[in-house]
Amino acid sequence: MAIQLEYESSLHEEAFDEGVREMISVHKRRAEQEDEKAEWEKEEQTRKETKEQDEEASEYKTEEKTWNEVAPANYLKKKVSYVVCLNTCGQDRKFKDEQKKFALRTVQFYRDRWEKLEEENLASDINSKLDATEVDRIYKEHQESLDIAELEQKCEAMLQHEQEDEPLGEEAKAFALKRHRFKLLTSTFYDPAGAAKHKRLVEKDKQRAS
Repeated sequence: MAIQLEYESSLHEEAFDEGVREMISVHKRRAEQEDEKAEWEKEEQTRKETKEQDEEASEYKTEEKTWNEVAPANYLKKKVSYVVCLNTCGQDRKFKDEQKKFALRTVQFYRDRWEKLEEENLASDINSKLDATEVDRIYKEHQESLDIAELEQKCEAMLQHEQEDEPLGEEAKAFALKRHRFKLLTSTFYDPAGAAKHKRLVEKDKQRAS
């Protein structure tokens, strides 16, 4: 017995790239909407206070305002086709009707779960990408210039120590600085303490934003 298995796949490069762009747009639109809400609530509060101070004014009533939900668009999908094949392993018999139904329902369940799982995995990949982008932004704003200055100080200190016995020429100094800089940079590729420091910066930035 052969059963066609077709499902809409969202785990591909185009869906990821478009999903990242869409979520960036969603975050921006949500932030704009929050600003609009805050402005509207401020205006309502001012209107309420004005009416309460004016004895001749009518009673204040809150105006109902509906805010549209800002949600991401559906992921880009690609149709993927497979065939699920079964046999009776040399028993020389046909499949019973209940066995056929069970096989069909199993394939349908597998298709539905596969689509859902791919969407969940894609959402996780997109969120991880956005989190990494946010960490990079915070690092460049708050820490990169300090790290560069610290690196240059260490290079100068190493160069001075190297010149204690014999002064170097300008060309040799330039080469030595490049060598020390390369050594220090490569030694920071694995930096658990630095990663923890960047994580604390992200948390502080989130607290300031809230």
